[in-house]
Amino acid sequence: MKAIIAEQYGGPEVLEIADEVPVPRVGPNGVLVRVHAAGINPLDWKLRKGIMQAMWDLRFPVIWGCRLLR
Repeated sequence: MKAIIAEQYGGPEVLEIADEVPVPRVGPNGVLVRVHAAGINPLDWKLRKGIMQAMWDLRFPVIWGCRLLR
């Protein structure tokens, strides 16, 4: 599975393509879907740059487009 990840806060230059990310395990009431396209919203780039760090401290590496709260 491919994913866009970041190992630290920063601009677009911190984003990397990870080609070999393990496929997530699906729980008994979950579903795994294949994504053809994705987008971002203003919260995504604010989180990446660290602007929201006081409210939402990320644990790196972050896989963008997944559930960020662990």
